[in-house]
Amino acid sequence: MKVGILSESSSDEAAIRILAEAVLGSTLEILPIRVRTRGCTALRATFSAAFKKLHWQPDADGMIVVIDSDDSPVHIAAHETTGFNDPDCRYCQMHRLVVELRSLVAPRPQAPLNVSIGLAVPAIEAWYRCGLDIHSTEAHFSREAATRLVTLRRDLKRDAYGTFRAPQSVMTKKAIEHAERLARDIPLLERQFPGGFGPLARSLRQWITTSMP
Repeated sequence: MKVGILSESSSDEAAIRILAEAVLGSTLEILPIRVRTRGCTALRATFSAAFKKLHWQPDADGMIVVIDSDDSPVHIAAHETTGFNDPDCRYCQMHRLVVELRSLVAPRPQAPLNVSIGLAVPAIEAWYRCGLDIHSTEAHFSREAATRLVTLRRDLKRDAYGTFRAPQSVMTKKAIEHAERLARDIPLLERQFPGGFGPLARSLRQWITTSMP
């Protein structure tokens, strides 16, 4: 299966590949996505361009995008039953963007491009700490005051990489190590992060059923 992966750093994309392969139960071939700048705002613009490119790439099967929630709301099931219309939820924003992009392009000759979205609360380093820190859960972070989240994200980086300002090589190495551990217990990650990793895992599993003859 050939896919593009987009997140807020290349180290996170390496980890997401491992987690996605664990959910799918198969190896992924990664299609390159050109990224000029990182961060949530830039990521949405990059996603739009990448979606259109992969949509018209005959051998592209799908695209995975994972963003940090930062100070935005946690995604919950109620958002979906009301049409993904929470204006501040980044998962809902990405879902609406996908719907908009699909309406702007002509149908593919082959199957539609699969798209799966993940929302890491409050940052993907919280996923990396899952199973190591009993407090690293979506429920715990959603109860924290917004004024605390900046400090918490710094602490999560320090705990995940050994230092707040780790070089990219160290971040990638550590992210892969965390992902390989988590890949052995995907249900734990789904339980602890049901609003952000849960929808990502469920969506990926749908790829398997849609690709079956």
